[in-house]
Amino acid sequence: MKNSLEIPFIQGDKAWYFLSVFYARENWADLVSQINQFYQDRKDKYCACLISFSDEKGEHMEISLACGVCQENMEDEIDCFLLLFLERYPSISKVMFPYGKAMWCNYPNNTLVWRRFQRINLSEYYLNFHQISFRLALLLIENDTSSDTLFSACLYLITKGLFCIESEKQKSVLSNTYHATSINFKNYSHLNSVKKLIAENLDLQEIYSMLDSYRNENESEFSPELKEWLTNAENIIDDYGYTQFCFYICNIFGLSGLHQLMILELLNSWYNK
Repeated sequence: MKNSLEIPFIQGDKAWYFLSVFYARENWADLVSQINQFYQDRKDKYCACLISFSDEKGEHMEISLACGVCQENMEDEIDCFLLLFLERYPSISKVMFPYGKAMWCNYPNNTLVWRRFQRINLSEYYLNFHQISFRLALLLIENDTSSDTLFSACLYLITKGLFCIESEKQKSVLSNTYHATSINFKNYSHLNSVKKLIAENLDLQEIYSMLDSYRNENESEFSPELKEWLTNAENIIDDYGYTQFCFYICNIFGLSGLHQLMILELLNSWYNK
């Protein structure tokens, strides 16, 4: 499926291809493997590959591929590779569409949609951070792409990011981020809905104990991947701020909007308990 927007999108010295592959969550690890293999086998053509999870309008992955503007149009090559994969290895979606609760239908499973999204920040600085974050995310989830696992991994990275900030500034930075994220929801009572959802579905003491363990982790036991990520996270927070950092991480895990607010509500209540 293709829309009318121009493909590729040109910015600076890069030609960008933005596409969404709608594929059941249970098989996301297989799709990630295929995308990474495609990229690694063609690094003479492509200079960047960003991947994010999402379940907006159907479970899918957002893929951003970049090459030099002087190369031929790569749309057909990408299209053929992924459509062949979908034909050979179709996934079976277990998610029932919530009829009556949504205005528009989900995209069909096992389909490819071009230019459904477009990334705003395409600086080399951000590209490097996104790629490092996604590699670390894959290590954290260990091929388990369930919503609970993605939520837990996202909460972990956002918590670790908070501790990249000077200790005397953490409380105010977290408070400002929570306010900035929640302000768009106030007119729709979403804040109360999030708090009610947490109270009814989560064991706060268990969450608080988990967050305590994140704070008390021994730095000497950090993996090389985590150490590299922390350095990059600190730089991103210094340049873009903690609010934008949280948005970037949640976007990678497909946990924007109310899910992001839920994470910040948990982190804020724990920090101030």
